[in-house]
Amino acid sequence: MLLPCRRCEDAEECNRPPPDLCIWGENKDYCGRRVCSKGPGEKCGDKFNILGTCGEGMWCSIKDNRCHGCFIPTMACYPDE
Repeated sequence: MLLPCRRCEDAEECNRPPPDLCIWGENKDYCGRRVCSKGPGEKCGDKFNILGTCGEGMWCSIKDNRCHGCFIPTMACYPDE
């Protein structure tokens, strides 16, 4: 099975911060690297979570592959009503 990324060679490589400012927090990708979390309404999930994982307080809906719920630190929510 092909992985969507190359596994980290060491802990330092896995713990290197993402290159972007992470508005919605951080998670680890399938291969253990730090990546920015997805925010309300952003695409997420799919095989190996290749589209990303949601920030704190949100979940990835399998119906539309989007982050639903509210991001706890700011209470930004999806869907916006």
